[in-house]
Amino acid sequence: SNVAGANYALRISGGSDNSFINGPIRKIGSTDFLFPVGKLNAGHHYCGISAPANPGDTYTAEYIRNSAYTVGTTLVSGLSHISRCEYWTINTTAGSPNVHVTLSWNGNSNCNTAAYVTQLSSLVVAHFGTTSWDSFGNNGGNTGGVSAGSVTWNNVTTFSPFTLGSTSVLANPLPVKLVNVKAYPIGTTNKIEWANLTEAGVENYEVERSIDGLSFSSMSAVEARSNTGVREDYSQLDNNTASPTIWYRIKAKELSGAIAYSPIVKVSRGDKDDTKLILYPNPVVAKQVTLQLYSSRAENYTIRIFNNMGQQVHSANWQHAGGSSSRTIELPTNIVAGVYYLKLSGGTKDLNSKITVQ
Repeated sequence: SNVAGANYALRISGGSDNSFINGPIRKIGSTDFLFPVGKLNAGHHYCGISAPANPGDTYTAEYIRNSAYTVGTTLVSGLSHISRCEYWTINTTAGSPNVHVTLSWNGNSNCNTAAYVTQLSSLVVAHFGTTSWDSFGNNGGNTGGVSAGSVTWNNVTTFSPFTLGSTSVLANPLPVKLVNVKAYPIGTTNKIEWANLTEAGVENYEVERSIDGLSFSSMSAVEARSNTGVREDYSQLDNNTASPTIWYRIKAKELSGAIAYSPIVKVSRGDKDDTKLILYPNPVVAKQVTLQLYSSRAENYTIRIFNNMGQQVHSANWQHAGGSSSRTIELPTNIVAGVYYLKLSGGTKDLNSKITVQ
C-alpha cells in the first residue's frame, strides 16, 4: 500500500507527469495513501485518503478527465459551482469508511483560459450522492497556492465521485471558457466560429457584434448542443457587413446564470495593406493570444511559437480565407513566463512577431 516517495502529510503522491496510473488503482491496508492517478494527455492529478481504521480496508480511486456536471447538475445549497474539467472516483469496498479526502490541482488542470483556482478559502472538495452533489468541505485545509496545491475534507464517510468546487460565485472559475474564436470574410458575409472543449451546464451562446469595438449588441443566439462534457464547435454568419470593420465576441450563458465572454475578434474589409499581422494582448495574459491577419490572398498558414532557445513550444494550422480575419491561440498550460517568438508561414511570406508571456 505504499508508493516510492509518497508522503501524505506533504501531499507527495510518488507520481509525476511522466509516471502515473492511467486508470483505477486499489489500495488495501491501514496506512494513509496518495493515489498517483492521472490521464494520458492530461498528466498526473493525485487524490488521497488518510489512514483507514482497519488493515483490511480497501479503497479504489481513478482520475476522470471530464466535466463533473456529466455526473450530475444539481448542487446542494452553498455550493456555487463545480469543475467542468475533472473529477475523481474514490470508492470503498471493505471496512467502515471514515477518512480525510484530498484532491489536487496543477497547471494541467487549467482547462480554461482564465486561472482555474483563484481563492483557496472558498475552494472545497464536493461529493456526489445518488442524485446530486450533496455535500462538501475543506476543513482539512490547503497546501500550495493557486497554481498548484491540494484541498482536504476531513472525516468523510460516504464515497462515490468527488470533484473540486467553489462556495464563491466570483472565485475559482473552474468552468471551461470559450476557445478557438475566429472571424473571417466569406464573400459578402462574415463567418464567426468558436468551440467549447468540454461543454456542460451551458444554456446558450450569443454572437455579439460591434462597429466600434466598445459597444456590443446581440446578433444571434445558439442553443447549447449537448452539455455532455465533450467538445462542441459552433459557427454563425453575419450578413450585415456594410461597415468596413466589425468586432465580434461570444457570450455564453450557463444554466447557473453565470455569464462568460470570449476574446474579441474583428474583420476589417476596408484595410488595403497587402499582408499584416497584429497580436493582442501583448504581453499575453491567461495563456491566450489573438492573431489578426490582413492579407488579400487566401492561403494556408502554419503558426509556430519558439522559446529563446529556439525550441518549438506550440504549432497550429490556419486556413486563411483572404481579407482580414482573427483567431485565438491557446498556449500550452505548462508554458512559463518569458519572451517567445511567433512565426507565421504561408505562401511566399513569413511573418514574425515577438510576444511576452506573463
